[in-house]
Order: sequence, then C-alpha cells, then structure tokens
Amino acid sequence: GHQDILASCWRFVDESSYTQPSRMWYKSVKLRSCWRCLMLCFRLLLAVASALMFAGCHSNCAAEEGSSTNVDNFGLTWVRIPGGTFQMGSNHGADDEKPVHSVTLSTFEMTATEVTVAQYRKCVDAGVCNVPYADGSYCNWGISDRNNYPVNCVDWNHATTYAKWVGGRLPTEAEWEYAARSGGRNHKYPWGNQTATCSYAVMEENGGRGCGRESTWPVCSKPAGNTSQGLCDMSGNVWEWVEDWYDSGYYKNSPSSNPIGPVSGSYRIARGGAFGMFMAVSREYYYDTLRTSNRASIIPSCGPNIYIFSLGFRCARDVR
Repeated sequence: GHQDILASCWRFVDESSYTQPSRMWYKSVKLRSCWRCLMLCFRLLLAVASALMFAGCHSNCAAEEGSSTNVDNFGLTWVRIPGGTFQMGSNHGADDEKPVHSVTLSTFEMTATEVTVAQYRKCVDAGVCNVPYADGSYCNWGISDRNNYPVNCVDWNHATTYAKWVGGRLPTEAEWEYAARSGGRNHKYPWGNQTATCSYAVMEENGGRGCGRESTWPVCSKPAGNTSQGLCDMSGNVWEWVEDWYDSGYYKNSPSSNPIGPVSGSYRIARGGAFGMFMAVSREYYYDTLRTSNRASIIPSCGPNIYIFSLGFRCARDVR
C-alpha cells in the first residue's frame, strides 16, 4: 500500500548512506538510490491520485460500470442499468415529490429510446396491439414520414400491451427516475443541472412547441440531453407512461427496496415532460415537468383529448 511504498523510499535512502568505500562509489549508489526513490514516490502519487479519483467518481460514475446494450428481434435497443441506491424525489418540487427518500433498486434493463411508430406497428400488424388514437394533427400514427418518431397518442393500456408483447413491462416509477438521473445522480435533468433548452430536449421554447416544429422529433435527436448510459429523450418529446398507480402521499410510506407503487388507484403516472405545454398551466410549471423528479397523474384510459398528443412510453425488463 501507500505506507509500504513510503517505507521503501526511506529504506533506499538509508541504504545509500550505509557505507562509503569511495567517493565515486558513493555518488553512483546515491544517484541510483535516489532515482529508485523518486520512481517509488511517483508510484505513490499515482496511487493516491487514482484513489481520489475513484472516491470522487464512486457516487457519480458507478452507473456506467457494467452498463451494456443489446438489440432484440423487435428492433429495440436495451440498455443495462446497474442497480444501486439513490435519493428519490426533490425538496424543491411539488408536494408529491416529498419527502426525499432512499431507494435501492436491482439491476434492470430499459429501452434506449421511446418506442417508435415503426416498432409499435409490428405489434399492430401481429394483431396484438390496438392502433393509437389518431384524430389530431400532433399524432404520429398514420403519417408516412414518422416511422422513427415516438409513437404517441397512446394510453396506458396501449403501452402495457406492447411492453408485454416484447417480453418486457413498463418501468416502475423508481426505475424511471433512477435511470433518468444517470443511475441515481443528484441531477435536476437527465443531462445534469444546466437549464432546459432545445439544445438538450424536444420542448416548447419561445419558437413554439417541439422547438418550433410544432411536433415531436425523431427519437434521439438531442444527444446532448442523453443520460450517461445513453438513454434518449428522458426529458421532452413525449411523456412516458410508467407502471405505478399514483398516490400523492406514496413517498411517505414507500418501501426502500424496489418499490412498485400503490396496489390500486384512479390515475397512473407519466414522467419526463413533452414537446409542448399541453398539461402545464404556466411556463414555469412546464419547465418543472422536464425535471427528473416530476410526477404527472393521468387517467390510464384517457382516450382522445388534448393530453393524449403528448403521451408515449418506453419499456423495461428484469435482467435475464
């Protein structure tokens, strides 16, 4: 260890002065010993620096360790999210985000992107999934150039049916937040704490909905906003359904290990915000919806309405 290296440094210095048969011999030994001492001390400095770097990275970088991706037969890219413990919720958000509490999650996998129109169509063609609602200009279904856009205008039942068809499920609310925080980091947004702008997310800015396009964008169009594991669009583009029922006071009694939400309720939860202010009563509130800890409660079979334009999903699954 570090103490052994230091001891070696001093030992070689002492040995260099132990005997002095001749002045030239003394100089030679002294030079060799000092050189060895310097090299050992340099190794010590490297070891200390590495230890400090690891200590500083332990809470922020552990999520990347063991992360991996694979593509399945449905064309979905799955990202392995190593489990861990994190602080869920926010003291700076709405009341239903409080109290901040410790949650431990097992390792799981999540799709890198929101499910796209093309991916969802395969389930419809297989006779398993129902077509999305497509009675508005914001819905991507039925528009020829929207294959790589997130499938939106879907309710919770659309989402769960598809997730089961591909051998997965919807993420729990805790899994979603943990992944959005890049493995539980103390991040306000998936990309960090920088202010939400169209550089990071497909959102509504002064130019209008969808960064001025008045629509969603193809998935992964804003790579600067990705999580450290490479999950795209965890803020903006479309709200994402999760598995849990909604209870505004659930965090007060939530299990500390792998919580799955209340056993029943009237509303399901969506996370991540969307490309427009469909569910926001003010611009300030809209920016809040893009935060990693924000919670939205929505009727699971909401049908065609102004909210449905902004709803999509991604899948999760247990590690196999």
